Amino acid sequence: MNELAESHGIAVMTVRESIKLLAKEGLVVARQGKGVFVLRKPEAGEVPASGSQVITMLHQLERTVDHLSDRLTAVERRLDQVDGSRPGPTG
Repeated sequence: MNELAESHGIAVMTVRESIKLLAKEGLVVARQGKGVFVLRKPEAGEVPASGSQVITMLHQLERTVDHLSDRLTAVERRLDQVDGSRPGPTG
């Protein structure tokens, strides 16, 4: 996944999420320590995305994940400021 992310200039998380989507659609299966394997090709009625479309979708997904991460961080900070309601680390 690192190699794929680096070669396309995207985050590894974006690659992982993309593979999850492909697996959900039944197109691939991922095996830890083994790799990702194609289960089937898209059917005739399915229009496969071009390479540039996939890259565009990966970039959009990466931006969305970054945006959601930023929002989560802001919410966590606000909770800390309001009343310290977030539990601290245990130990």
